Amino acid sequence: GAIIMSHNFSQSVHVTLAPGTTLGEALRVFDQTGADSLAVLDRGKYVGAVNKLDMARYAPSPATTLSKWEMGYLLEEVTLQSEKLVRAVPVVEFKWDPRHKLEALLNADAGAVAVMSDGQFSHLESWQELCKLMLDAPQRETTKQRELVQPKEFALSV
Repeated sequence: GAIIMSHNFSQSVHVTLAPGTTLGEALRVFDQTGADSLAVLDRGKYVGAVNKLDMARYAPSPATTLSKWEMGYLLEEVTLQSEKLVRAVPVVEFKWDPRHKLEALLNADAGAVAVMSDGQFSHLESWQELCKLMLDAPQRETTKQRELVQPKEFALSV
């Protein structure tokens, strides 16, 4: 089997998978973490990401006609790498503004961006996380914009 690693970053744990992770292992990790996307690292080097939707397409259906041995093979012998389930996602720098990260994500039509810090993989950020960052971040420009669009009082002459 493949090694599933955890990275500590900003007091958060980010789970990553190795290219040799089996379909069964990956499905269990998705179930345990509730993640929509997980990064794939090969010996600590970022190679791409897998998403829950792609995994669901490869998972046996509950109404499958596969025998338990065939299902076992599918889940425990087929790897992310062998089925080419690892896909490229946009790579962004940690220090980038959340708006720029979101723009990169939207331009690539991806589910997440890979965030790098000093040339090393840090974590994945989904569009939901980027939107939350944008809403939570204090923004000086927003205050200026609010001042510009404040309704001004004026008197109507009749």
